[in-house]
Amino acid sequence: MISQTHLWEMADAQPSFGGSFDAYGQIGVTAARLTAFIKALGYPAREGGPFVGHAEFLLTPLCVSSGWGELGRTSTCIAPDVGGALRPAMIVTNLPMIPDRPINAGIARFCETCGICADACPSGSIERGGQREMSTRGYQGWTINMATCHNFVRSSPGNYCITCVHVCPFTQKSNWLHTMARDVVTRDPTNLSSHALVWMDRAFYGTHDGPAMYESILQGGFPTIKNEKPWWLDTGSAFHV
Repeated sequence: MISQTHLWEMADAQPSFGGSFDAYGQIGVTAARLTAFIKALGYPAREGGPFVGHAEFLLTPLCVSSGWGELGRTSTCIAPDVGGALRPAMIVTNLPMIPDRPINAGIARFCETCGICADACPSGSIERGGQREMSTRGYQGWTINMATCHNFVRSSPGNYCITCVHVCPFTQKSNWLHTMARDVVTRDPTNLSSHALVWMDRAFYGTHDGPAMYESILQGGFPTIKNEKPWWLDTGSAFHV
């Protein structure tokens, strides 16, 4: 498993000429190069994942079992250092390696208390409440309504939505406060600190209103675009109507 972290400013750059899709492209290049390197060592290898060949396996369970993070309320892997800002890919090979192990960083316990992503989800696709037995071999966790999530994404500006990633306390831009908070959560087996930290997040950032955010984007003509328009999208220089 390999991954690329997209920029923290991703939410302010959507819809944009890049954003988190930059990370998809970068991890695709990395996967292709690493695959070629493994083959040069004499071992078979093939890459897979979103935008990278064929995804032979679900990447979230592999990320969790590899110790990158824990399964969060968003039904994705939440890492202790970058939250949900991961864009993973995989390489299938028989190269001898020492396997990693799942971790217990207190993230799932924090998600039990938090629920900020569920409150902010524009489509209401993220379930509230505690973990429950999933339909996959008795595992405990959360699932999302894929139908309503997909429909909203396809109808939103830029065909993309990263509200749940953006509002997650573990994905917030690192400063002394967030670094301290994450450090406390990962070391508190009682989960008592989670309530205080969720209150602090709401106090500092307010309640995240996903639908209102998209409405402001629609009304303002995408004023939050961060990246410059690439030359290949400047059709006016190539076509004259």
